[in-house]
Amino acid sequence: MGKNIKQIVSDLLNKVDKTSNNYETALEEKQETIIQLQLQMQDEQLKLKEYHKMAVLKEVSEATYEEQKKVVSSLQEKMASLQNEIQLISTYKTEDIDTILSNIDEVKPEFNQKYLGEIEVVKQEIADAKKAYLNRLSELGKQYEKAVSEESRYENFLVSMGKQPSSYLPDKVETIGGGAVVSADEVLKSL
Repeated sequence: MGKNIKQIVSDLLNKVDKTSNNYETALEEKQETIIQLQLQMQDEQLKLKEYHKMAVLKEVSEATYEEQKKVVSSLQEKMASLQNEIQLISTYKTEDIDTILSNIDEVKPEFNQKYLGEIEVVKQEIADAKKAYLNRLSELGKQYEKAVSEESRYENFLVSMGKQPSSYLPDKVETIGGGAVVSADEVLKSL
């Protein structure tokens, strides 16, 4: 049995992450090497300048100066090579990630169908939970009415006998309604 479409897409996305991270690591290593070479280049260029002065003054041989020129030239070639590698790393990263993203695009219609189906299931479960909640509130409202029915009859009797000017018992919405309201914040916190 093959992998399901969600696992295939997840594996491909993990491959994108891994590929990107690997190229970023390689890029960072090359950039660190360039920084080290730049520092070394500064030192060697200062030496070259000093050797040139000394060669002009005949304090060192022309061969010593030429040898230092070769050192500087070699460092320059290494830097150019590393800068080229950095550009290639960026190109390779883009090519490899584009290939993986193309693979994702190939299965995207099937993935979207699966994804949208799962979202519909969640929406239906939310609707079912809302219906169950409202049914439970209805039951609680009936319990409240039952709980206050004797008190209500008593208050109405007092009014009818003239012993009390009016009767007021809060209705179920006033009493339990506030606790039944679910704010958007409460919903977000529970998600």
